[in-house]
Amino acid sequence: MRSEIELIQSVADGEEQALAVLYDLYAEKIYNIVLSYTKNVEDAEDVTQDVFVKIYKSAVSFRGASSLNTWIYRLAVNTSLNHLKKRTGLAFLGIPIISSNLPPRGL
Repeated sequence: MRSEIELIQSVADGEEQALAVLYDLYAEKIYNIVLSYTKNVEDAEDVTQDVFVKIYKSAVSFRGASSLNTWIYRLAVNTSLNHLKKRTGLAFLGIPIISSNLPPRGL
């Protein structure tokens, strides 16, 4: 088993297998963190996917100042909060949030 540093370095180097290992290790934890913020299964699934995209794109910037677990936790929380800000901001501006399960009104 690789160390956290070796694993995230492999992700930074573009190794897809390392990202798959990271997914197996952290997907459930990230999903639960995100769900605690979004309170919505569909949003939690989308945001969880966004977190893994950010992990992949940001792996090169991981400095090891904190544990990988802490870094991923912060990415999950910040991505969740940004998602909520975007949704709340749109609702505040009077732009309706349409569920993907429902057809638009008037059609």
